[in-house]
Amino acid sequence: MTLSFGGHVIRKYSRLTIVIPHPPASLPAPRRPISPRFSPQATWPVIQAVLQRYDSSQVAFTLHLFPLPYHVYGFIASQSMHAVAAAGKDPFAWLEAVFAAQEQFGNDATANMTAVQVEDAMGKLAEQTPGVNIPRAAMVADLHSSALDQATRISWKLSCSRGVSGTPTFFANGARLAAGPSWTVRQWMALIDQVLA
Repeated sequence: MTLSFGGHVIRKYSRLTIVIPHPPASLPAPRRPISPRFSPQATWPVIQAVLQRYDSSQVAFTLHLFPLPYHVYGFIASQSMHAVAAAGKDPFAWLEAVFAAQEQFGNDATANMTAVQVEDAMGKLAEQTPGVNIPRAAMVADLHSSALDQATRISWKLSCSRGVSGTPTFFANGARLAAGPSWTVRQWMALIDQVLA
């Protein structure tokens, strides 16, 4: 399978494709890296397990980030994903690193920090993350890139245009699913198998 974010091919797997949209079955999942209430990272291991069970000629999975406005640095975290992908690095390794460091970037943790300090912390994390290893200064510069800002806004607007107001939200071939964060691999496979039948 091919794994991609924002049109950048990241790595090959044996089965499913994650791209921005790709027939015959497309499952976009808007997500946000920073969330105090619900952690989308709880869904990620299940999605990863599902990704390994299908051939890329059958199913595509699309990941869209959706930074919610009440998470002060959610947009910066989302833009950092675009920066990692644009640098040809592994945005899914970055996603996992941001999930692991989520508390460090939440509203409470950053309440007494300036935006410059948060960006520097994000740059330090990018520098230290295996599979990413982007120099701190390069990541901070990318957080001020108008092109990456635009890519982040477009991804967010795409989710808004589909009625997304929270995460995770799932779609199959453009139709919103009742799938929730508690869905199991078996439930996802039943859905996908039904779409493919």
